[in-house]
Amino acid sequence: MFFIPAIIVVLGLVIYWCKLTRDSGLFAKDVPGPKSYPIVGSTHLFMGSDEQTFTVINDLFRKYSWMFKLSLGPKTVLCLSHPDLIQQVLTSRACQDKAFFYRFFEIDYGLISSCYADWKLYRKMLNPAFNQRILISFISIFTRCSEDMVSRMAKEVDSPKPFDMLHYTTQCTLEMVCASSLKSDITDNPLAKDICGGIERICAIMCSRVYNVLLYSDLLFNMTPRYREMDGLRNKLKEMLDPIVSERREEMAKERLENPNLDEEENYRKPMVFLDQLLNMKRGDEDLTTKEIENHLHTIIAAGSETSANQVAYILLQLAMHPDVQDRVYEEIRSIYGDSSLNITYETISAQTYLEQVIKETLRLFPVAPFIGRKTIETVKLGDVVVPPGVTLIMNIMNVHRSKELWGERADVFDPDRFDPTTYDARDHHPFSYIPFGGGPRNYVPGPKSYPIIGCTHLFVGSDEQTFGVINELFRKYNWMFKLSLGPKPTLCLSHPDLIQQALTSKSCQDKAFFYRFIEMDYGLISSRYADWKLYRKLLNPAFNQRILISFISIFTRCSEDMVSRMAKEEDSPKPFDMLHYTTQCTLEMVCASSLKSDLTEPQAKTICGDLERICVIMSSRLFNVLLYSDLLFTFTQRYKELQELRIKLKQVVDPILFGRREEIQKERLDKPHLDEEEQYRKPMVFLDQLLNMKRGEEDLAMEEIENHLYTIIGA
Repeated sequence: MFFIPAIIVVLGLVIYWCKLTRDSGLFAKDVPGPKSYPIVGSTHLFMGSDEQTFTVINDLFRKYSWMFKLSLGPKTVLCLSHPDLIQQVLTSRACQDKAFFYRFFEIDYGLISSCYADWKLYRKMLNPAFNQRILISFISIFTRCSEDMVSRMAKEVDSPKPFDMLHYTTQCTLEMVCASSLKSDITDNPLAKDICGGIERICAIMCSRVYNVLLYSDLLFNMTPRYREMDGLRNKLKEMLDPIVSERREEMAKERLENPNLDEEENYRKPMVFLDQLLNMKRGDEDLTTKEIENHLHTIIAAGSETSANQVAYILLQLAMHPDVQDRVYEEIRSIYGDSSLNITYETISAQTYLEQVIKETLRLFPVAPFIGRKTIETVKLGDVVVPPGVTLIMNIMNVHRSKELWGERADVFDPDRFDPTTYDARDHHPFSYIPFGGGPRNYVPGPKSYPIIGCTHLFVGSDEQTFGVINELFRKYNWMFKLSLGPKPTLCLSHPDLIQQALTSKSCQDKAFFYRFIEMDYGLISSRYADWKLYRKLLNPAFNQRILISFISIFTRCSEDMVSRMAKEEDSPKPFDMLHYTTQCTLEMVCASSLKSDLTEPQAKTICGDLERICVIMSSRLFNVLLYSDLLFTFTQRYKELQELRIKLKQVVDPILFGRREEIQKERLDKPHLDEEEQYRKPMVFLDQLLNMKRGEEDLAMEEIENHLYTIIGA
């Protein structure tokens, strides 16, 4: 009786599954990939051990070049390994959600696996916990934990049996994370050793779900022995963490009672360890929930201990396999610390340049995350493929790091000299050819050391030439993208053409940077807001008509000949001279004669040239002095008084020209009262006339707007 309905239900489910699978993969119908079967997709390829699965994945990337599709059950996944495609994915707002399999971590609120909207909120709130100053203060903790690890590992020296370094490095990094981020010493905690193995096992269980389509369902997974094992391991981790969190919560509550007038906002902004930051954090007016705090703690412990332990183990392994490299590292350490006990500081760590090369090369061959997953949240075009929202993208970082096209024929060879600072220039490489920690907004961006209040502005206290040299050196040092803290302003510095193209062509990046405000010309084409710029650019277009520009050739010729005549006087002089004085005067005369219909006298031109140069210097100097970001403080300085005097002098030259031409135009309108104003406006005319005829709605432009545009055209 129930047989026929059961058959109908099963057939319905199969048809629905097939339609779901077919529709989700239509966008990639022309993308190559391994054979896919109903229900299981391509997951039959991943039925072996972890080592076999890893080999199969890498074989697929080798076989299908830079892009191929993979069906994981109903999920059509695009697999990428070209740096251009990876850069596009990791930097695009359309691809900032994590892939579906990050859900298997069951840490919805952690920085690694949270959705993009939550990640932005948490990253902003947790930034103070990653302050460089507080990280440097942990060096003594890291030193102690490292020495403890060496003492424990020393017991293996006389043993004939091989041993796994990862057991020691994992315990060491777990102790580091707990002591620094949780303010808790777990060295003698009996649960610590179990937790080390437990974290590794939890990661293995979660990864195994990716290649078993039946376990995509939480309902089915919860019925398996793996779920029960993982749940038991989580409980052990919770058993260790709960007392730490409760104790610290009580301490902070006591501190608040003892200091009832403490400014919570000020307290929150102070650099503090990760756990304190979480316990002080608020979503609106509410504290974070217990689940949110637990998720963040589990994330920092897993990410801070497991990944770091793996990398330290890989580095030690490479040193063991390459005795010549090990000897060079040892000699560098001796040259810095001598034969005495190590007194490790931030400065001595920074001096270990060859060890840094070893670490970078190890990370190249064994990146922290060999594969990164993202999910599209908007339609995006990757190469020739238009990818709809909701598609999973997997990027093979290891394949990029070992690509012979990017790293030469010896790409698979361990060679720390590859990163020798005297020969290695990151600008010679694709910006995403080396991304051991990933890339894009959901990633750590390198940059020079930043200090409270001043940020990195201490680097720019020298002359203009020194400042220019420092800026160029930073671009050479930090590849195609780095961060710079200009006081309270976080700034991203870009030098790769792809990134620059993306910034200059995106509607999201059309407003000018904050320092253009220092020019104090809110309405000029160079410094105005994007909304105002669009209006002015449209209104001023006729002033840049090619026909009228051609009519100015005779003016440009005359001014150039005058410049040559003036410069000829230097011919017989034995002293060097600055050509810029002559070229600046020449171009100023050109601008005034063509755009303002006015000839300057030579004394006027010389005075304005010097004044404009000085105005630019004063305004630029504000950029590297964080105290002068405040208009209020700047108005109290000698530079402000000088700037005002220079502006008044410029105004004394420009105002007679402006008002004289305004009167002429008004007279013309009275003489020809029936002149079609719209027709008159559309006729090609010089810049000043265009401004005086321009209207915002029914009103003429304000005097401040006209002056701003005139100063802009003269200065530019």
